[in-house]
Amino acid sequence: RALQAAAQLAALMAAELQGVYVEDINLVRLGGLPFVREVGSYSAALRPLESRTIEREFQLQAMKIRHALVQAAVAANVQWSFQTVRGNVAGEVLQAAESAAMVTLGRIGRSAGTRLGSTAQSIIHRSNRPVFLLNSAGLVYPLTLLYDSSAAAQRALRLALLLMHEQSTTLRILLPADMGAPVDATDDEEMSPAAPHSDASHEHGQVIDHLEYVLAAQQIEAQIITLRADEEVPAILATLPPGTLVLPGAHGFLLDKITWSAILVP
Repeated sequence: RALQAAAQLAALMAAELQGVYVEDINLVRLGGLPFVREVGSYSAALRPLESRTIEREFQLQAMKIRHALVQAAVAANVQWSFQTVRGNVAGEVLQAAESAAMVTLGRIGRSAGTRLGSTAQSIIHRSNRPVFLLNSAGLVYPLTLLYDSSAAAQRALRLALLLMHEQSTTLRILLPADMGAPVDATDDEEMSPAAPHSDASHEHGQVIDHLEYVLAAQQIEAQIITLRADEEVPAILATLPPGTLVLPGAHGFLLDKITWSAILVP
């Protein structure tokens, strides 16, 4: 599902689907140590962790992932590329993402519960691109956008509007209690030439007016939910049908508190 969702995003964004398989250099180094052992998944027996075994597993996994990526790209009718590199996983992904529109990752690592894996955490903290963290459900509609009027929230809104293209679902927008003044959500003057708001106003009514203006210009239906000061986002999400969450970067801490697929926009 992760590759299918990535291909779906590539189609929506008119982008190429680029796959990167990273051979973890730390695992390669472990294979060179004579005292390292692995536990058999079926027998539970200890056996030496050999370099040739690691290399064979790398090759098999890369072939499997490449095949799945090609299938997803063909089904979504998008261009694709695939490369295998060796190094630090987070570092190699970030390097490959320098020219990308978005990075797509599985959100489950070795951590238990809802907590992100260490590689995903590292990429999120260091990436200057939107990062899509996928659960097993993939890209799920309706989208839910957390909008706080920050510059990152404007970019998150633009991305949400793009992903709503040709969708019949309603965009859900959560407004936190502590809200800044609304600003234009797009650089496209034709779409939002002068949204009706006061730069000095911090009231939710002004923010809602601005959002409704932008949404009407895009002909997108939305449900705007204003949170009270005593309401937390995870608690509100628990009352809503699951979907994909779009978050401004400052709210990345929520990723450890939810299980939804989420896009974090810096």
